[in-house]
Amino acid sequence: LAGGVGHELRNPLGAIKNAAYFLNMVVDTPDRETKEMLDLLEREVAKTERIVSDLLDFARVKSPFRHKVAINQTIHAALSLIETPDNIQVTSLLAEDLPDLLADPGQLEQIFSNIILNGIQAMPEGGQLTIETRLDNPQWLAVAITDTGSGISPVILAKIFEPLFTTKAKGIGLGLAIIKTLVEGHGGTITASSAGAPGRGSTFTVRLPLQSTGKGE
Repeated sequence: LAGGVGHELRNPLGAIKNAAYFLNMVVDTPDRETKEMLDLLEREVAKTERIVSDLLDFARVKSPFRHKVAINQTIHAALSLIETPDNIQVTSLLAEDLPDLLADPGQLEQIFSNIILNGIQAMPEGGQLTIETRLDNPQWLAVAITDTGSGISPVILAKIFEPLFTTKAKGIGLGLAIIKTLVEGHGGTITASSAGAPGRGSTFTVRLPLQSTGKGE
């Protein structure tokens, strides 16, 4: 259903996007109201395109295309994709001399950039985001991302990775479900923990095997 809806929406969305682009090109000096409407049209199309992309990603998660990956380098790449607000301090506690993973670098960047972005969004008044990499044992590498936001209640925590579950005003609740699928495709696990109290925040921990397990080998 997700894949079918996504594909069916892409064509009309493309037509609307092209029409908006055409109008922007032919209207040389639009009045203020017309300009606002054209800008609104472009923003809403972009928002809908992101929803369609989430639907398609959920419907057809690709098997990882594995390379040797340095996890700390991947964390830096994920951070570079996100504009961090001035009121949020990012602390990186990246262990040295970690062994390489056999993993899909693009998928790992998607996993960590989404978790980092969620952590930032959990701190609208500012706070601290801590990213830690460590060797759990000789077979597993862990990445823990902790925010100092309002925390997550036990009821929500139990459902947080379920498809279509969301507490946000925007979005359709597929982000963490997709992340979970990508992590499991690498043979790994993802868990969330929270004190459930303001300022205590939440921690998302991704554990990845150092040996090549899971799909896409």
